[in-house]
Amino acid sequence: MGQDEHFRDSPRIRASDANRQQTIEALTRAWREGRINRDEFQERSPQALTAVYLDELDALLGDLGGLTAASTPSDVDVVSYQSPAYSDEMVVQDSWQSEGDEPALPAVYAPEGTKGTALSFGVMSGVERAAEWTIAPNHVSIAVWGATEIDLREAIFTSDTIVITCFAIMGGTNVIVPPEMEVDVNGIGFMGGFGWEKPRMAKPTKRAPDGNPRVIINGLGFWGAVSVIRLERGVEYTEK
Repeated sequence: MGQDEHFRDSPRIRASDANRQQTIEALTRAWREGRINRDEFQERSPQALTAVYLDELDALLGDLGGLTAASTPSDVDVVSYQSPAYSDEMVVQDSWQSEGDEPALPAVYAPEGTKGTALSFGVMSGVERAAEWTIAPNHVSIAVWGATEIDLREAIFTSDTIVITCFAIMGGTNVIVPPEMEVDVNGIGFMGGFGWEKPRMAKPTKRAPDGNPRVIINGLGFWGAVSVIRLERGVEYTEK
């Protein structure tokens, strides 16, 4: 039997959640390094999430070194637990608004060399990042039939520019930011939503201290929603 016949007769190997996660991370790195553009990233990432077999993932990374080049990073912190079902009828308390002349708190930075948490992965479950947690310069949030919450109000930062890439596929992601934070939102909603929970939240209500981080939020809401919410510290986010 020739080599080609052997490969044709070999059974296809099914991909695991870890394989899909590795592929998303590899695509994210390739995008940040400029090896693929934004359109290519947004085209390939949903395909990675729905891939069944390893060869499908390899095809997405064929021009980037393949899946074997995307070993799981040791700094990735994945926490998964059951949460209430995601609802698209979400409201926010109006008490996030405050007097504009109140001093804003300076951001807290981690020691140099700290990697931080690079991934929030909620598949048919929920992941919450809140209170004092350390966020990596590039953080990927994936919600598939589930929910993720990224709360930056008490987060510890590893860079003065933080990029959060959100994928909400038939699920939901909330990114909560404090009153003073400068935030750029430029994701895409395709049969879903991506943007500020309320338009007035787009503008900071306090002046940020010098050196505070800037946050860029991008990605895709596909039959799901990515909502960016501005809230005072200590105010709970409530959902209907």
